[in-house]
Amino acid sequence: MPLSIFLHVFKPAHVPTSSVKTQINWQPYIDHARELGNQILVAAKDKAEKKGVKHVETAMTDGDPAEEIISYTKDHHFYMIVMGSRGTGSPNGSGLGSVSDKVSHGIDQTCTIVRK
Repeated sequence: MPLSIFLHVFKPAHVPTSSVKTQINWQPYIDHARELGNQILVAAKDKAEKKGVKHVETAMTDGDPAEEIISYTKDHHFYMIVMGSRGTGSPNGSGLGSVSDKVSHGIDQTCTIVRK
């Protein structure tokens, strides 16, 4: 049975440190960002199901987006992936974002990149 998986990769931001002890608790901001990612996944799943897509699942991982998408794709043996290109262009003029460019060259499966 065909399966559609919406994957969101959470890339934790570098938390600044200094020689002075910081009084900022970053955890609420990290938790909020994760919750926003989860809301995006739920909305995407709902929209797909309303359009008649069956067997939709969601997943969230942490790390470098391109590396995580490549790893997830290889681990789950997908037939193909579809991803967006949020990049504003690249130095080589391809018009792809760095993540979609790296993923398309890092997997063996068909990779369809949708531009807005």
